Amino acid sequence: MKILNIRTKKFSWYKTDHEFANVIDIKSAEDYYEAIKYAQSKNLRCYTLGNGSNTYFRKKKISTVILRNCLPDFIRPAGEDLFEVSSSTNVPKLLRYLYSEGREGPFNLASVPATVGGAVAMNAGGGKTEGIFISRYLKSVSYLCNGERIEAKVSELEMGFRKSLFSERRDCIIISATFLFPQKEFISNPVTER
Repeated sequence: MKILNIRTKKFSWYKTDHEFANVIDIKSAEDYYEAIKYAQSKNLRCYTLGNGSNTYFRKKKISTVILRNCLPDFIRPAGEDLFEVSSSTNVPKLLRYLYSEGREGPFNLASVPATVGGAVAMNAGGGKTEGIFISRYLKSVSYLCNGERIEAKVSELEMGFRKSLFSERRDCIIISATFLFPQKEFISNPVTER
């Protein structure tokens, strides 16, 4: 495990300049476990970071351990209209895939620059009036928390308007999410319509 000290504007879409004293790239479960042990040994909090599309840092110097999601990117058919998707996969990439495969999905998120993990963590969607959130398609999540791997059904994730179990648990990292994406015929491209 390598601990990086980085000064950058790239950790948030707000492009604010910060110095991060404890950045750890999470490429595997082992990296996560080591990072949590390190944070505990230094009495530091952790913050899981995808691509920063919904993150704002207030202080210039950040001592919090940044768990940067560098897990392998994948979209895997899992049978019976189910698909397992890596938390590091970008939402627009997933939606392009779904369109190319003739699958229904959360196309209202086509303009959202989030990763799948970030979209699940905040239950991304079109707002209360539209009522279409990523949790509509979500079946289960595989994640790491408190030194263990957990498989949880969507009913166990406290999904609500712009929130989930992961909104409060910044020390957990989503590995992958399993979705139900039924087949659908399209008249036009829902990705480019957004």
